[in-house]
Amino acid sequence: MNLYFFNLNRNWTFFFDCTLRYLVIKLKSSYDVWEEVFINHADVRSKICDESKTLFAKANDKTALVTIFDVDMEGMGKMMSDPEFIKLNEGLSEEILPYAINPLK
Repeated sequence: MNLYFFNLNRNWTFFFDCTLRYLVIKLKSSYDVWEEVFINHADVRSKICDESKTLFAKANDKTALVTIFDVDMEGMGKMMSDPEFIKLNEGLSEEILPYAINPLK
């Protein structure tokens, strides 16, 4: 299993090499502002995941939840390190936290 690191908003984040990503996004902006940008960013996101399966939700006004499927991790790394993406994200989120959901055994 590969481990990928991304520098987002000067915070190091890591993702394990898998095709399903769960993300908690701590917002600087309101959820409504973030949601509009997120929806309008679908064409870019569709290059790194199966956008038809993307899920997102509001946890509260300062936290968004996202699930993306069939993720191209190399493509995601390139997207997240692109200066345009970094600039777009600077006013929207403080931190993006990946997490995993595991079945009970």
